[in-house]
Amino acid sequence: LWALSNLGGVLIRENRPADAEPYMREAFERQIRVLGDQDTLALTSMFRFAGLLHKLDRNGDAARLLETWNAKVRQAWEGKNDTQYGQYLSELGESRKRSGQFASGESILTEARAALVRGFGERNSYTRTCTTRFAELYEAWDKAEPGTGRNLKAAEMRRLVADSSAPR
Repeated sequence: LWALSNLGGVLIRENRPADAEPYMREAFERQIRVLGDQDTLALTSMFRFAGLLHKLDRNGDAARLLETWNAKVRQAWEGKNDTQYGQYLSELGESRKRSGQFASGESILTEARAALVRGFGERNSYTRTCTTRFAELYEAWDKAEPGTGRNLKAAEMRRLVADSSAPR
């Protein structure tokens, strides 16, 4: 089962997300059936599949998938597994941003970033991705509602990404 997901990951890294989609979908669906809906590997496959759907600009599909599994993920990981929980919330926040649900996205990305910093630290690539998503959310929100100062929040998030990427 994990091999299907790994093959999907290889295809994504080769910039072939459409080719990866059937493998990632099958891996997720089989893992849920075989391992159960509380299993870490199965739930990880779910949010990685949602990330692939984002890459394919299938934002509605990604949002539905993430929302469908929200209660199960929170039950399995909230307060127990910051690294996986933060990555899931980062994808969910991305979905909210893409659908223009900025206030909800901000709340979710706040929770995601806090979990990722606890689990991985500031310099980790997952934390930096989440912080970049935060900046993008503020930029999109500022564009939709100019003059609210969210551009300043976006700049602060961009600074955090730059600082965490700089050599020590």
